[in-house]
Amino acid sequence: MKEISGLIAKKVKMARESHGYTLEQMADITGVSKSMLFQIEKGDSNPSIHTLYKISNALRISLSSLLSEESTQTQVIKKEDLTPVSNTEDTYRIFNLFPVGENRPFEIFFGEVEAGGSLVSEAHQKGTQEYLCVFQGELVIALGTEEYLLTKGSAMGFQADVVHSYYNRGTERVLFSNTIYYGNRI
Repeated sequence: MKEISGLIAKKVKMARESHGYTLEQMADITGVSKSMLFQIEKGDSNPSIHTLYKISNALRISLSSLLSEESTQTQVIKKEDLTPVSNTEDTYRIFNLFPVGENRPFEIFFGEVEAGGSLVSEAHQKGTQEYLCVFQGELVIALGTEEYLLTKGSAMGFQADVVHSYYNRGTERVLFSNTIYYGNRI
């Protein structure tokens, strides 16, 4: 049991730091107390699945990424095996295909935004970059007061250390990939 708590400790701390959060900030966004997070990161606590779900949901990472060792072998990911992050209206779904890891300073997501749907993302830590590619539909990216229209087959990269939003103002579902690169902070 000590092995799993050590693994969870390492994964939670790494995920928190990759997002640039202090323990206090992490407590605010997860709803898990600062003292509990501290105990988890030290490996002194065996958190419940509910607690781990709150952490993974707030950080937009898969629950399984907190519970499993990284594999250097080939990985095949099936969308139907993943639990998406979504809003209450279910107008968007974000699937974390490849979570950030010890030797992986980036995450790769697959996103779906229904017609009329939107997603607002808080600013990431300074130096974080995002790379998007649209496979279907039209996606509007708002960075401050600037807006960029991405259509099927187009891509965009930007500094993600500002509040940014994704909008589907079209009539069909948007499908896109999003790679978030954290640099060498992992």
